[in-house]
Amino acid sequence: MEYGKKEKICIVIDNATWHSQLTDASKIPLRSWNKNQIRQWLIDHSVPFIDQYSKSELLELSYAYAPEKEYIVDETAKQFDIEIIRLPVRHCILNPIEMCWAELKKSVRDQNTTFKLKDVEKLIWNWLNNCDSTFISNCIDHVQVYEENFKKADQFIEQIENELNDDDNIDNDSDLTENEDEDEEQDEDKDEDKDEDEDEDEDEDH
Repeated sequence: MEYGKKEKICIVIDNATWHSQLTDASKIPLRSWNKNQIRQWLIDHSVPFIDQYSKSELLELSYAYAPEKEYIVDETAKQFDIEIIRLPVRHCILNPIEMCWAELKKSVRDQNTTFKLKDVEKLIWNWLNNCDSTFISNCIDHVQVYEENFKKADQFIEQIENELNDDDNIDNDSDLTENEDEDEEQDEDKDEDKDEDEDEDEDEDH
């Protein structure tokens, strides 16, 4: 990934708890906090409130003025000019490192004969040192195939939703037309009945 005249390191991560720790500045009050702690947070963030507010009202107010989320991992990465890309929840298949991790474990499993931690560490380093750019490119290409498939699936679902909505609109229009026709028929019947009544009245007069 290029930015200007230099390349930039990018790390793809999932939403594991240790990846999602917020900075102190972006943390918001928790339900486990007492009212005084919540009040202090509101004061620190220059949020006006009424002393008579209940705990629920104070929490609701803090959520309304919640700062934008800042993650410790992201802020640390910025110091080294590293970009962080976060995957959608439960989409680890979109992370190229998953294939690397699988191949590493397979390699260690196939070559591990002593089951000693020191030897396992050597096997890991040997695999990492022999991991070339071709293998990494293949991992990235593999992920991009899944990414394109997800995009096509989304487009297909949107198309189906639009078609279903169009069908609903047609059905609604048909229902309206049928109702209008029924109303017209009823009006015509009423007019006919009225005319018949008038004719009968005239006959009686004669």
